Amino acid sequence: MKVLVCVKRVPFTGGKMVLAPDRKALETRHLGFTISPHEECGVEEAVRIVEAGG
Repeated sequence: MKVLVCVKRVPFTGGKMVLAPDRKALETRHLGFTISPHEECGVEEAVRIVEAGG
């Protein structure tokens, strides 16, 4: 069985957010990134499904 889980990287909530010089975006150079808790649940569920169904 093949399972696909879509995830998106999001800025780590504990990181310092700084506006870019154009003031239209965040300066991502110093940000850490992670996946959201909802997507983590999706990945865990996909692993459970694959392990249970082979």
